[in-house]
Amino acid sequence: ADQSNYVWTSSSSAFSINGSGYGVTASTYQPGSYIMTVTATNSCGTAVNSLGVEASTCFGRYSVYPNPAKDHIT
Repeated sequence: ADQSNYVWTSSSSAFSINGSGYGVTASTYQPGSYIMTVTATNSCGTAVNSLGVEASTCFGRYSVYPNPAKDHIT
């Protein structure tokens, strides 16, 4: 099986992403709109996808699921 490498980034230091692979947890200390971006790389190439996140409370923790996902994540 081909192993993929996932790199997650955030549009702001107020929105941190913890973990690695295709399932991560994000948290924030400041409500607002953020962009999470994942870059997946394997022997077939590289794919980049972004997701808008609206954080309505401080110190919120958010999980991305289902894990793995094809077309839709929550």
